Amino acid sequence: MAHLTQVDYWDNFYLQLEDTRDWILENDVVLSHFLSNSSKDTYLGGLLHLGCGSSDLPKHLLAEGIHPLVNIDFSELIVERQRTLYSGQEGVTFLQMDVRDLKFEDGTFSLALDKGTFDCVVLGNDGPENARKMLRELFRVLKPNGKYFMYSLHGPAARLDLLHEIQWNVEYKAISVSPLELPHQTHTHLYICTKP
Repeated sequence: MAHLTQVDYWDNFYLQLEDTRDWILENDVVLSHFLSNSSKDTYLGGLLHLGCGSSDLPKHLLAEGIHPLVNIDFSELIVERQRTLYSGQEGVTFLQMDVRDLKFEDGTFSLALDKGTFDCVVLGNDGPENARKMLRELFRVLKPNGKYFMYSLHGPAARLDLLHEIQWNVEYKAISVSPLELPHQTHTHLYICTKP
């Protein structure tokens, strides 16, 4: 699984994929859980969408009034494609960036959302250490009481230890919908991590 943290792998993946591609869950399910666990007053504090890829989730988030919406991915190829697709759209930006080294000031965002990015990071080379770097960076760029929504293929036994190493308040929810990648699995896992 080391390839999951290599930008060349993702560039090649997106070269072969000309359409949108969503991970973990369909956007309506993601939005339902996201909106019911966040408040409208946090939307204007900005949302960081981690590992945006070719997802069309940004258009759904914008339709809900969530902006500024900053989407990052470490594949410059897909970032450029998304920039072109959303050109002229206000309140949304796409940046090439590594989740382990976020180029934002402390306390920039009220919300962060990830559909499978943490899963890729933790399964790649030096997974646990890279996952810690990602979590530390997220904690840093969130405002106090900011929330990080992690949608994952993996349950609490595989995720909570790492999450609790950072001072998050973690709420776990089992979503009774099979992940797109694992149709035989009965649940998808949502971790809502709040910065004190």
